[in-house]
Amino acid sequence: MEEIGKFFMDQRKAGKQDKDLLELMAQTEKAGKGMMDDDKENDDDHPTDEVIPLSNMEDLTLKIMTKSIHFLTSPSGQLKAQMLQLFTSGTRILAARTDKLDPLIHQVWPLIMHRLDDPTHYVAYYAAELVQALTETSGEFISRRFVENVWPRFEPHLAQAKQHMTTSSTPIYSTYSYPHRLQRCILKTLILAALHIHMSQQVALAMAEATTWLLSRRRVRQELQDLTIQLYLALYQHHPDALWFHVFSLMETPVIQPPTIPDDLSDSITLDPMIVPDWMMKKEKDYYTNARNVMDAMEHTTISV
Repeated sequence: MEEIGKFFMDQRKAGKQDKDLLELMAQTEKAGKGMMDDDKENDDDHPTDEVIPLSNMEDLTLKIMTKSIHFLTSPSGQLKAQMLQLFTSGTRILAARTDKLDPLIHQVWPLIMHRLDDPTHYVAYYAAELVQALTETSGEFISRRFVENVWPRFEPHLAQAKQHMTTSSTPIYSTYSYPHRLQRCILKTLILAALHIHMSQQVALAMAEATTWLLSRRRVRQELQDLTIQLYLALYQHHPDALWFHVFSLMETPVIQPPTIPDDLSDSITLDPMIVPDWMMKKEKDYYTNARNVMDAMEHTTISV
């Protein structure tokens, strides 16, 4: 409460609102108005639909979230982290009322993206947790936003973590550390996105390539290895050929011998083995075991249509 009070006092002394907030709200005001107009038109088209009132808990949660938007731009990292946790909890409470949740998230989305870019690592972590909750509850609503806004921010986090990993032969983070928890959160969010959000083959392959290093048996903790395998299998359901070939290039011997040709056709048909080009092969022995595990799991994965 002291931090909240100090925040308001600082704003009053400055004689203006938070510049960051004003700038971001201006960017989304027009789009938000258009969204509300569309909702009104839809309501007019279905005048007989009964509007179900919010429960007391849902109504209170929505009011608290609406009144807390300003604090997402606080200079205090601790306050921003607490507000992100509040929004994550509120998102789960309003999961069944996306008619109320989605317009609020549309309004606050630019602020969430700024917090993903926050230099304070635990603020970025809690922003990632909020995105994970939104992917679970409003996947369809944020599908385009995820590909355009979230993935381009997750990718540098993964690249930076990979760079740290290559300097050590053993896992360098405790399972309780923010870097480990952030990587775990990103992987869980990517799995949900791969299962529920339509994405192009190009984006799916980018996700696979950005997380390949997490298949290392020696440098990455088992929990992250297992989540990476789940991600590959989720991506495989929508882009099986591309994902299969990517995993095949990680194996120790990426070669498939041709099938046996009957003797009566052997003179007229010649088949060469399928070999991954040398420039595509990873040649990283730490990947071999998990690559085989993924290939084996793919054989028993049902492809969704």
